[in-house]
Amino acid sequence: MKIPNLFIIGEPKCGTTTIHYTLNTHPDIFMCPVKEPAYFCKDFHEESDRYHGKKLYYPIREEDQYLELFRDAKNEKIIGESSTLYAYSKVAAKEIYKFNPEAKIIYIIREPVDFLYSLHSHYYRNLEETIDDLKKAIEIEPLRKKWKFLPKYVPNPSILYYTERVKYYNHISKYLDMFGNDQILILTYDELKNDPKKLFKRIFDFLGVDSSYKPNIRIENVGKDIKSKLFHKLLIKGYHSNLKYVLPLKFRRKLGNFLKEINLTHKKQKQFDNNLVNYIKEITYNEIFELNKIIDMDLIKLWKYDR
Repeated sequence: MKIPNLFIIGEPKCGTTTIHYTLNTHPDIFMCPVKEPAYFCKDFHEESDRYHGKKLYYPIREEDQYLELFRDAKNEKIIGESSTLYAYSKVAAKEIYKFNPEAKIIYIIREPVDFLYSLHSHYYRNLEETIDDLKKAIEIEPLRKKWKFLPKYVPNPSILYYTERVKYYNHISKYLDMFGNDQILILTYDELKNDPKKLFKRIFDFLGVDSSYKPNIRIENVGKDIKSKLFHKLLIKGYHSNLKYVLPLKFRRKLGNFLKEINLTHKKQKQFDNNLVNYIKEITYNEIFELNKIIDMDLIKLWKYDR
């Protein structure tokens, strides 16, 4: 059996879903049918078990389980998977390198303010966050680091440490240290939005597959709001109920995603808090400045951090 040689890494809400499913249409690429297996972020497995007192999240823990996800791969040149938490995990880069030191890494980033608002909204929709205001959620972050004021359904506490999530240079450095520049392609969410065809040509060239292939690109996971909070809450509770012992993971995810989708509506444009915007830019400026040295674009200018 071939082992994965491509890992799509990047925080949630940065375009990983679109890239994952678009790459899967390429004849030379096989992408894992289960997105987010999160096998290599073993630090989060341990944290989750300690917080919940039992093994409740992250079901893919054993290598044979993990490799079984790729059993349908045939003669494709690229065998890949996407797990957003690999970006934030302290051990994933090292674990992936031990597994396959020749693997290629696609790392996707998004402007920090936009990203945090979108991430917070995503967690709130999934009941992984119970505070409906990002500013308040950031304010209580020190208490959450002591495991206080945490939601029941959060997989592991540290995913809600929002200011830690935007330490991009720190996170990317772990992969650069392990794999080096030649095996890593750093992309931005802006590229996906503004010129997706050009972005996918870059990806195909990086992977060494036919770059003349013209994929049908469909932007996934557009921001949405919940229609019925009660229905959504019942749905989330059902997902974590005894059904997990009856229904296979793959089927449960498909059913859950379908039911969640019919309870969503297009998200209204939200006004950002200017003080919070300035605070996020202030704490991330040095990270962005350092990133500018290793990425082929001026992020300070692109993301308007020079104003």
